[in-house]
Amino acid sequence: MPEDVAAILIPRLSVQVAQQISRAHAGLYAWGSVDYGRTLALLNARFPGHADWEPVYALLPDRAVAIDHKAGAMEVLAALAGDISGEVRTRLGAIAKSIAQDQRPAARSRNGHKTTRGVAAHLATALGALDASESSECLLKLLAGTPDDRLWAIRMASRTDQPDNLGLLIGLCQAPEPDLRANAAAGLAALVASGSGGTLAAATLRQCLKDPGTTVPRGIVEALTAAPTLAPAAQDALAALHGHQSALVRKTSHRSPGGS
Repeated sequence: MPEDVAAILIPRLSVQVAQQISRAHAGLYAWGSVDYGRTLALLNARFPGHADWEPVYALLPDRAVAIDHKAGAMEVLAALAGDISGEVRTRLGAIAKSIAQDQRPAARSRNGHKTTRGVAAHLATALGALDASESSECLLKLLAGTPDDRLWAIRMASRTDQPDNLGLLIGLCQAPEPDLRANAAAGLAALVASGSGGTLAAATLRQCLKDPGTTVPRGIVEALTAAPTLAPAAQDALAALHGHQSALVRKTSHRSPGGS
């Protein structure tokens, strides 16, 4: 997007986010509408010279606002954490940490099942707002929560190659739920691709390649082909997927590292 277009859109989005907060306090929710918070967060991070962070600071912790109207903003901020620095990084990290540690029941959501704990803990991790003890506490609470919480625990653990997190990923590669196994295997594949995790991680990844069906192999192949570089163990795993029974897995396995 051209910078001059972003300069026009950001103030308009700021107004929309402020109005969304006001409507939420009046009990009015528009499901399926444009995700103004996510779009504003994305443009703020991409165009810091034109950014307006105050509406984002107000949106994220406001419990009247539906989870669906702020989870997208937290996801994109985690993805772009490397572009966020200074006071903005500090404030967003403090907000995410506070949400992740909030023990009150979940705020309103469209389907009644989502919580902000997981996505907020993931954002706090991405911004470096949690120390080792706080991170472990968040992980344990997420693992004891809903299936959605456990998926966020996997994403948190996938961000570092700390021994505890590696053990968590290896353990969840054996979970009964295919989605959990696929996400854990994808996180493990990303670590192996970077040369982390050692022989145990590589051996577990090889075992995951044999998972029945396509859900887990698809998660692995997407992670490997998205990685900027591939360590030898990851190259071997990707080569093994060239002959997978799924045409989609085979096709994806031939993409160049970095997702191109």
